[in-house]
Amino acid sequence: MIIARIIFFSLMALIGLILLGSFILFCYFAGRNGRALKYTSETAPRSMRDYIRQTEEAEEEIRSMNRQPVEIVSAEGFRLRGNLYTMNPGTKTVVLALHGYHSGDLRDMGRFLPMYRRMGYDCLIPQMRCHGESEGHFITFGFYEQVDGIAWCRKLEDIYGSDVRILLHGMSMGGTTALMMCRNRMLPDTVRAVIADSANDTLKNLVDYRYRRIPAGLRHVGMELINMWFMLLAGVDYKDITALKGTSDRKIPALFVHSMDDRVVPVSMYQSNREAWEGLAAGFTVSGVPHANAYVKDPEAYEARIRDLTQYIEE
Repeated sequence: MIIARIIFFSLMALIGLILLGSFILFCYFAGRNGRALKYTSETAPRSMRDYIRQTEEAEEEIRSMNRQPVEIVSAEGFRLRGNLYTMNPGTKTVVLALHGYHSGDLRDMGRFLPMYRRMGYDCLIPQMRCHGESEGHFITFGFYEQVDGIAWCRKLEDIYGSDVRILLHGMSMGGTTALMMCRNRMLPDTVRAVIADSANDTLKNLVDYRYRRIPAGLRHVGMELINMWFMLLAGVDYKDITALKGTSDRKIPALFVHSMDDRVVPVSMYQSNREAWEGLAAGFTVSGVPHANAYVKDPEAYEARIRDLTQYIEE
């Protein structure tokens, strides 16, 4: 009898530890984490140094730009904050720039502001839910962020009028979010084109790739436990987070950007995103640089590819 009780309580303790461990991992992956924003080009991991330096070099020009704080309220009541850079008075073309996972508005997208100023565009850079000054309990890797993005588009319509022309430009998770927005039937017609830089195709594929060295069976069990918390606390099944399908049949012109040597989001996802896209799916790849560094490698060619979209944005 005593041995049976010992076995029973040992099993209960083991189950408790497993559940606690999966909850801690869920909070780590889906919770707020601003550690990367403390990096400078001198202290960051090697893979991040060049693009952080690119932003640092643009800081003086960014500080000279007219910046207007803006705010929306999400469907769940979270206050989401961003900054609108009104760089070209009278323009009707605005970029909605979406940053990546556990990153920040200017950290990822600030380096593009001088380019968009030259092109004659304004730019809105939100802080995505559960990042920076925006509220939110959990990151959902594009699932609810796409709805937030559509709300930001409506905000731009309020500011610029119904004839505003919106270009979506997302980096990493922001790129996936932008693609998901374009596949959402609620996306307003004012969105004319999209740029997806270093975007993954589905969260499941990304998890399988990033943790491919863990045996498949163990990885599956671990992700199902983490997903249990994801479904209970965030209301999302991670297997449903995909940029490959949606509810809209609009054919929005797109530019897909990727590094052939990306070790965070493999180039195979760039290929699957392009192949699944129903509209124009232009591509731009570079080599020899890590994740999210295409603009570092060849900023002139990057800008030229964006200018190729001008005919679709301003028509």
